[in-house]
Amino acid sequence: MRVSNRQMVNIVKSDLFKNAEQLLNAEERVATRKLINKPSDDPIGMGKVLDYRKTLSSIDQYNNNIVSAKSRTEFTDALMVNLHDLVDQAKQVAIAHSNELDPELRQGAAQQIEGIYDQILGIANTKYDGNYLFAGHDTDTIPFPRDEVTTGDGSTLDGGESFNISSSTADYYVWYNIDPPPNSTDPATAGRIGIEVTISATNTAEEVASATQTAINTVVDEEGVG
Repeated sequence: MRVSNRQMVNIVKSDLFKNAEQLLNAEERVATRKLINKPSDDPIGMGKVLDYRKTLSSIDQYNNNIVSAKSRTEFTDALMVNLHDLVDQAKQVAIAHSNELDPELRQGAAQQIEGIYDQILGIANTKYDGNYLFAGHDTDTIPFPRDEVTTGDGSTLDGGESFNISSSTADYYVWYNIDPPPNSTDPATAGRIGIEVTISATNTAEEVASATQTAINTVVDEEGVG
């Protein structure tokens, strides 16, 4: 069989292309330091590579989760330490002024407690990574909205506030009736046994406390609640 010059040239060109391709592949392996750079290099090996990448990605995610949880825990622990110190400070102020008779000193202690309250509220509404730390699953809603605290002599009761007095026979309640119209009743107290303390919106906190104590003592004396 006669081999023409064109065939010889084509064979030489084909060999040159193959050698050039092999050289490029070798250079790519040297540059990337990888034996497999594309699926056609080794289809079976590429499948293993993808599995390895998936495993490494999972390990990286586990590590990130651990780092995040550790940081969150350490941050929360620091907040709890601060909170404990503030509560202890408030306790000490309350104990120190429990028998204080000077109104100015009592007012100063109340203002100090209010400052501690503000700090505690700030801790309770702390955000971490853009979310409220102590809001449970509802992380985008402030967990502890501020309830106004007054340290003055004025009462902030609006009427309807109540609390229970536990007894051996029943649960008595104390309900504040603020400037009620004549013969008014509170439907929320229907069927309940308790005490209604009628006060005025202009009463001071001391007057409210005194009226409450008087009403409770009256029930205790008359009915033996306790």
